[in-house]
Amino acid sequence: MSEHIDPIRLLGNPPARRLWLLQEAVRSVPFDRAIELARIAEAFVAGSAGEARKSEVAPPIGNKERGQIVDQASSRAAVPAGPATERNGIALSDNDRERLLDRLANGARNAELATEFGISAQQVQGLRMGCARKIARRRSRAAGNLSAPSQEDYQDPAATTSIDEIVRYLRQQDDVVVPQEDGSYLVNSRFRLSAAELIARANRIRNRQHKASFQIHRADIQGASSPGPTRHPLFWENPPGAKHGANG
Repeated sequence: MSEHIDPIRLLGNPPARRLWLLQEAVRSVPFDRAIELARIAEAFVAGSAGEARKSEVAPPIGNKERGQIVDQASSRAAVPAGPATERNGIALSDNDRERLLDRLANGARNAELATEFGISAQQVQGLRMGCARKIARRRSRAAGNLSAPSQEDYQDPAATTSIDEIVRYLRQQDDVVVPQEDGSYLVNSRFRLSAAELIARANRIRNRQHKASFQIHRADIQGASSPGPTRHPLFWENPPGAKHGANG
């Protein structure tokens, strides 16, 4: 085909028009990409992709190029959709998705979950919103389990774990644990937990990691939950031993 042909003359000749478009595309890109570009250009010129497909006639190609196209199409068709692809578009295995939902129910932040699971914070937020009911149910079940901790967990005579060790462990799991003056613990600036609830939270994480649960004496739990002055003695309103009244 002549290089100086007027494209306007090809408007009424679809086969010649497609051949000319393919010829122009081959000058700039590989053959398989040129076919794709020629199709796009033909659809644009014809007015719609549907009209272009109805009238399209495959341009003549060599056996070598035809074999390459067939091989590429076969390889794409042979790749199955991964089982980890979820409806929300986040590629996670079933196990990772369950862990992510558990972490959301436990109050983990989007940024730390994005880093942990290799996805974006926006995807975490989308899952948080899309699975809000599931997360709420998990949180309710967890609260029910926390309200009645097993007595065996806290009466083992060999238990040596202290509440401080449990706080350190949770901080290693990216939880922000801050002791409060009333003996409770503020977790991730959102949840106020008692010592028993804090231990149950740590043990749930240990169970998911297939590690032994923490055990602690009941007396240690009660002592950790007892309110006491946590500020510097200089700022105590009534320092120990202070007498009331001007004359004692």
